[in-house]
Amino acid sequence: MLAPAGCDSMQSMLELPEEPPAYPSQDSILSDDHHGGTHHCSLVSGRLWYQTFDNQLLVLDVVDGGDIVSLTPFEHGDAGALVDMVIQDQLMYLIADGDALIELDLENQRLPRVRRTIPASALGIRPQHVSIVDGAVWVSGVGGVVRMDERGTAGKVYRGDDPDVVCGKVVSTVEGPVVCSGRRIHRVKDWDYLGSASMLEPLPVISGLTNGFLFVLQSSAGASVGVMGPDLRQISDFAVRGQVRAIRFADSRLWAIGEGEIGSAEVLKDGMLGPTEWIPIKGARDLDMAGPNYLVVGGSFGRSIYRIKADASGTGDTFLAVTREPGRLDAAVDDGRRVLTGSPEGAWIYTIGDDIEIVDLPITRNTVPVDFAPANWGDVRISDDGKSLEIHVDDVDHPWVAPGGGLINTIAVMGRRVWVGHEGGISLIRINGPKDNGERAYFKLPPPPRIEDAGQLRISTGVTHLLPVRVGDEVVWISPFGGIGVAKAVRTRLDGWESP
Repeated sequence: MLAPAGCDSMQSMLELPEEPPAYPSQDSILSDDHHGGTHHCSLVSGRLWYQTFDNQLLVLDVVDGGDIVSLTPFEHGDAGALVDMVIQDQLMYLIADGDALIELDLENQRLPRVRRTIPASALGIRPQHVSIVDGAVWVSGVGGVVRMDERGTAGKVYRGDDPDVVCGKVVSTVEGPVVCSGRRIHRVKDWDYLGSASMLEPLPVISGLTNGFLFVLQSSAGASVGVMGPDLRQISDFAVRGQVRAIRFADSRLWAIGEGEIGSAEVLKDGMLGPTEWIPIKGARDLDMAGPNYLVVGGSFGRSIYRIKADASGTGDTFLAVTREPGRLDAAVDDGRRVLTGSPEGAWIYTIGDDIEIVDLPITRNTVPVDFAPANWGDVRISDDGKSLEIHVDDVDHPWVAPGGGLINTIAVMGRRVWVGHEGGISLIRINGPKDNGERAYFKLPPPPRIEDAGQLRISTGVTHLLPVRVGDEVVWISPFGGIGVAKAVRTRLDGWESP
């Protein structure tokens, strides 16, 4: 977003086109190629394994992990990744991170169909979680909590005194619906403080602890994970290193998904926990029970089926039907044709605009993010606090702020185009000149803005690297948990223009 720009000499200059153009044009941004991303949420229903993967919902066979169908509610770059889901009867609800609630029809469970999409603007919050509480759909995230009615309309926003509060999943308690924010449990209706937890997961009746919960209490170094009673007081726990991504109850056990391992302990009838067992795994985000002795697991590493103990099919503690994907990408270097990227979860070589493959190579170097770039029309720099760009053109500094106000990570300047990698994805800015003014004059239109926003690709975990492609108006982008791909600048018909 731009602050109002004052008049400058270039606004009155124009260069008429040599040949009559078909229509007045503008720059637009296009997702031209995309690989990888994170498997955020796993859910098993009968023989079907529903798995969110970046902007896709995958329907898989729970027995062998085979593909059945994939659904893309939003095209890549139009909305955030699918980060949460829940099923109620013949309906599924998905969350496009920060952007929308999506309702799907599961009358044919193998072929989900989008019924309606409710954007963040209609919800009144930036959604991150969805849950079913006492038969009602609740959506929560940045800005509070809302209850949906049967028509898909959001009700009152509950958020206490902080309009930017970040809320976890809403759950049902004997005190009514509650939600975690930070390390505090709040009753939704009046925001009263009821206890301490960063995450709550209701225990089913078969656990033997009626109205009990699994909980996470997160700190900077690690987390306490365990069981709470109906009064939201801790009964038992164990420690997990680093950040806990999710907690689940499956096969009568608590499963805590950490950064480099999954901790598991049997939940006894009184809420006490049995001995803790550990599964080393990098990049797990979620899991669900696939049947006796088997789990499905998804994350930034990809997805897999896990056999817990040895059985007639083979040895225990074994990952099966593994599909690797470039999810976590911390570093990147390129030679103009290929990009070497990856993290401790694996290294990948991307042939620009083509295929990507996993490789056994160390990543010893990294491309330093660019915070200043000169051009023949001026220069661009990222402010010291990372909250804005300063675009210097015609001897004037023009501030630019990323959509949503997120931090800016890196820039790339290619001719009159400025590419910006930020916390919300990638933005394209065009610096218009005499040729652009001349094209508009041909159609008797006023000149375009000197500095013009040309759109963005929405990528949930942001973009940290922009690598210019040698040929064409393209950049390779890399996201910490959103994969890798190519963004292309194209000239399109001016929005709102109709030929006489």
